[in-house]
Amino acid sequence: MTTGQLYATPKHIDSPEDCFFYHFMELPEVGTVGSTWDLRKCTNEYLGNEDYSGKRVLDVGAASGFVTFELERRGAQVVSFDLPSVESWNLVPHASLRQHWPDLLNSRAECHRKMQNAYWYAHRKLRSRARVHYGDIYNLPLELGTFDIVYLGMVLPHLRDPFQALYSASRLAGERLIVTNPGRKPTWWRRLLGQERRQAKFMPSKENRKTDVWWALSATCIERMLAVLGFEVERRVVAIAECNENGRVRSRKNVAIVAQRVQNSPEGLCVKQNQCKGDQKESHRLAAAEAGKLTAS
Repeated sequence: MTTGQLYATPKHIDSPEDCFFYHFMELPEVGTVGSTWDLRKCTNEYLGNEDYSGKRVLDVGAASGFVTFELERRGAQVVSFDLPSVESWNLVPHASLRQHWPDLLNSRAECHRKMQNAYWYAHRKLRSRARVHYGDIYNLPLELGTFDIVYLGMVLPHLRDPFQALYSASRLAGERLIVTNPGRKPTWWRRLLGQERRQAKFMPSKENRKTDVWWALSATCIERMLAVLGFEVERRVVAIAECNENGRVRSRKNVAIVAQRVQNSPEGLCVKQNQCKGDQKESHRLAAAEAGKLTAS
C-alpha cells in the first residue's frame, strides 16, 4: 500500500509454504491449514451470534483472515484492518531483552510477513472480495467510512493503549461494536456474591518477559469503556475455542461482548497519536541500534 492509498493492492502468493496461518481454516484445493487457534466449532459464538447478512463490517486485527472470510460467508461486505509492519507493533520494551532486540524484531518481522502472505493466499483461494487497510490502529481514518458493525477479535490485550484503540474503532461504528476477549474466571468469593471485578491487569513482568501481551482485561472493564464511548451492551456470548500451545491443545474460554451505539463520542482525539507515530518508529530504530552496540562491545 503506497502513501495516500486507502486500500492495499492484493498480493499474489503462490504457495502456502511461505505463509503463517494463525487460525485454522479450510481452503479449496489445499485442505486444512492453521497453527494456533481453532475457532471452527465456535465461530458463531466467537462472532457474538450476530446476523451479519447485508452488513458493512470492519474486521480489526484480521491476522491471516479467518474472521474476515467467515464474515463474508455470512453475507457481510468486509474491510480488513491490520498493522502494516512489525515497526507498528506495540512490543513491550523489556530492559532484559535489549541485547536480543534485533533478533526479536527480525523474528517478528518474518512472522508478520508470512501472516500477511497467508491472508492474501487464502483471499485468492476463497475468491474473497474483502478489501484491506493497513495503518495505525490508534487513528483509523474516517475516510474508511461508517460501518454497520466494527469487530475487534482478541486485539485489545496486545495493545499498549487499548482504550485509545477502542475509541479509534468506535468512531467508525454506526450500529454495533463487538469485542471478543479472553474470558477471565472471577475469584470464588466474587462468584459466590455474583460480582465481577472491573480489572485491567498489567501482564508483563521481569520474569515472564512477555513482549506481545500487555493487559488482561475483564469483561466488565471493557463494558465500562464501551459505555464511556456511547455504547450499551446487549449481550455476552461465550465461545470455547481450541488453542495449540507448544504442541498441546487446550480449550480456551472467550467472551464476545455485543454493544449497540446509543450516543456519539467527541471527535478530534486521535490527532496526537498520529503525530507520535514517527516517534514510535524512531524508538524502535534506536533500541535496535543500541542493542547492536551492546552486542558488539
